[in-house]
Amino acid sequence: MSEMILPGTYIEVRAEGLISAGQISVNTLGIVGTARRGPVNVAIAPSNIGEVRDIFGLPDPFDAPEEAN
Repeated sequence: MSEMILPGTYIEVRAEGLISAGQISVNTLGIVGTARRGPVNVAIAPSNIGEVRDIFGLPDPFDAPEEAN
């Protein structure tokens, strides 16, 4: 059923206009940073912190980053 909002203007709301977004993942974390080793410019989806350490190594101290030549 249409509803007149302004004179000469009718608005009809259809069911397909009420489509919402699907399920949204709320347990995904993104981290961007530096590492001693690991793939470059590739997204990695590790499942736990141990896998992160295996791929990228231990974190460097923030106050003394290692410089590469």
